Amino acid sequence: MYSFYIANCNDCIGCDAIKNCKYAIFNKEYDKNKYEELKNHIVKELTGLGIHGLMMPVEIAPFAYNESIAQDNFPLSKEEATSQGFRWEDDIQMTKGKETMKPEEINDNIKDVKDSITGEILKCISCERNYKITEQELLFYRKMNLPIPRQCFYCRHQDRIQRRGPYKFWDRKCDNCGKDIKTNYSPDRKEIIYCEKCYQDEVI
Repeated sequence: MYSFYIANCNDCIGCDAIKNCKYAIFNKEYDKNKYEELKNHIVKELTGLGIHGLMMPVEIAPFAYNESIAQDNFPLSKEEATSQGFRWEDDIQMTKGKETMKPEEINDNIKDVKDSITGEILKCISCERNYKITEQELLFYRKMNLPIPRQCFYCRHQDRIQRRGPYKFWDRKCDNCGKDIKTNYSPDRKEIIYCEKCYQDEVI
């Protein structure tokens, strides 16, 4: 119960990142009888508070709302998040101003990029956050014949999220036959929206 990132364990409560354990509470192992005694006490207390079996309360979340993927999928403003009891981080961890290579100094053609780029510190053209290229990344870009990205991971990730669309559906009509459909393309999007049948007829 209430455990995270545990492997090959059983009978654990409130444990984190442990392996091959049993009868453990807060990462400390007990004999079976003591474990059962403490477990019954914990369950009774949580049940009395009306929170047994529920998700972990937001006030003990290890990350602020805007540091988690919740902000990617269900974006909130600082005011909206804090009004719902979520913590907000104003000082997001990042490094700026440490770049050793300017964006315009990066070769456009991946074939012209030297191995030494993995030792350089780059600057994002969107947010100016510093980032690096790993050896594995460089191998991938060369294999796929892709240029070195001029944006940091976080800006590229936000671009993907925006292109993917939100976890939200709207009632719309097929632009071809007028059938009622549900889609995650909002009414103000410019794309043509088809129902499944019209889409199949179009692509086949």
